[in-house]
Amino acid sequence: MPTPEIPIKQQQHNELDQIASTFFTKFYEAKKQALRTGKSKDVEQVISLQQELFTRLNTLKDQIWPFETFPKKELYRQYESQRDIFERVGILQKLSNGERGFVGIDAKEYVFPSIDYIKQTMGMSENKELLKIKLPQGFKQLLIVPFGMKLGFVRKDSKGSQRSVYDGLIGIYAEQLRAHYTRGELYYTKAHPNDPFTSEDKIDTQHKFNESQPIWIEDIYHNADVDDILVYHVKEFSPNHKGKTKTKILEQEGGWQIIFIEDMPNIPKKDKGILIGGRSQIDTSGTSIQKYILPDYLTDEQIQKKQKGQIIVPSPHDYLNAFNNSPIYKGEHGMTPEENITYAILYLAQNKQVIDDFQGQGSISYYLDSFLSGHVPDCCWNRGYLRVGVGRRDPGFRGDHCGVRPTVRLKLPHDKHV
Repeated sequence: MPTPEIPIKQQQHNELDQIASTFFTKFYEAKKQALRTGKSKDVEQVISLQQELFTRLNTLKDQIWPFETFPKKELYRQYESQRDIFERVGILQKLSNGERGFVGIDAKEYVFPSIDYIKQTMGMSENKELLKIKLPQGFKQLLIVPFGMKLGFVRKDSKGSQRSVYDGLIGIYAEQLRAHYTRGELYYTKAHPNDPFTSEDKIDTQHKFNESQPIWIEDIYHNADVDDILVYHVKEFSPNHKGKTKTKILEQEGGWQIIFIEDMPNIPKKDKGILIGGRSQIDTSGTSIQKYILPDYLTDEQIQKKQKGQIIVPSPHDYLNAFNNSPIYKGEHGMTPEENITYAILYLAQNKQVIDDFQGQGSISYYLDSFLSGHVPDCCWNRGYLRVGVGRRDPGFRGDHCGVRPTVRLKLPHDKHV
């Protein structure tokens, strides 16, 4: 009968027992010998044993991975994919120290985080406990967000053509949309990732794509992040929002943010959310968050419907209330514009598809973790206008074609270097 394979965790425990029971004793005896004799060969033996000890402990530490539903090789795969895409589309530039990163709105350089920094961040106690809950619930898409970049805007070509010119993160997305269209590799979002492309899915004519202006963005966004008009991480949609400006976040946290999301280009429409790991996805009808619908923002008619047990479509107020107070959605947040656009860039590069196609399989996405002059930013692919639209809505607005893409945003180490 063949010898059964020892489970990896048992191997790790055996290795620790061996280090504790034999190696430390060997090291201690060698140290005593060196102190007693003072001979160089005995001292060298201590140094050699010390180096071996550190090597074995570091190897063992690297093997121990606390996230059973998210293999380490998957983390490495996603990390390398995002780094390569960021390099290819121009998010990563050569910095003054020779490393790759970007220059933020504060004129500071932010180096792309190393994989060791990502693992360190995930391994922090608070983050680790949160990820142990959220990874099994489907939050398995790593997103390394160049938050400190200028969000960007659109303007007419100074040479007088009708072709719009963009800058910032939005500009990178716009140019990638144009490039994919030119190559014949631009599609509406499929219902399911494994579905085959159809001829109707392809955005391949001027009747489906506005190449001169692939992204429309409302005028109020112009320099909104640079001028501290756009605020983030809000607790409520009011003058007392308790949010922070991008400038303040850069001072406190650095230019990169590390989040996990569901790899979900289509925010679920009514009754399309599924149960994963005991958590219901939030659909655009708010089926799973009805108890968090705030009565203060309901009309008399809506109050009567709610009393009868009828579904009330959530407003941004209600979504935010659910994130703030629901035990199931604890630790989740809405997206910022930077997070959603980063996801759109990556999804386009990896799948040749737009996201948030609300007249197709998807929904309009509220940027629920931001607030702009009394309104909640939002974004979608608009088939009517043949382009991406970045606008905003009143926080009391209710529309069953609008929803949220939740994020799990990790707390960063105090010794931030990115």
